[in-house]
Amino acid sequence: MKCYPVLFALSLLASITAVYSQPFLGNGIKIGATTNDSTIVWLRLTDRAEPKWDGLKWIGVEDRDFEEGELGEKQFPNGATISDMEGSLMGMEGSIRVSWWPEGQQTKMRQTSWSPVDPKQDFTRQVLLDDLQPDHRYEMSVESRSVEGKSGQSLSGSFKTALGANRSDSFRFVISTCQSWKTRDKGTAGLQIYDHMLELN
Repeated sequence: MKCYPVLFALSLLASITAVYSQPFLGNGIKIGATTNDSTIVWLRLTDRAEPKWDGLKWIGVEDRDFEEGELGEKQFPNGATISDMEGSLMGMEGSIRVSWWPEGQQTKMRQTSWSPVDPKQDFTRQVLLDDLQPDHRYEMSVESRSVEGKSGQSLSGSFKTALGANRSDSFRFVISTCQSWKTRDKGTAGLQIYDHMLELN
């Protein structure tokens, strides 16, 4: 029997390896649906390491004259495309490989094969890591490479599995809602509330 935690694991951006060639992992590592013996890693390859913060400004962010759900060309300046806009981060083709091991035991490393991202899914790929041990912290690394086989950006991080079906423990969690582009109060870092969430541990 699998034991599912209440919340998905938080998005994780741990240490960034200093590799400055495409492809990049500009969206970081997202880890979720973690059980006592498995987790899912979500990855996306991008053409830049960070969003295009110096791009064109979106129309209607402060006082739009159209319905909330109407996006697309109504928010682009004339002749612009999504890649021209502030905060854009375009996907690109390539492959990813995930390695993981119990914390402090890299000799027990397991590794996926190189797998291409899917252009039809916005250049993303989900990777299932299974046969894990309950209540264990795992370290991991993610590598990227171009279609031609050239090494790109790498990231590292960690996650912890759930306790298991026959164990329980107290937990704390935080919830945030109603986040939008215009409510960012920390510039390119997003929202200040994230810092307060982290302080709560």
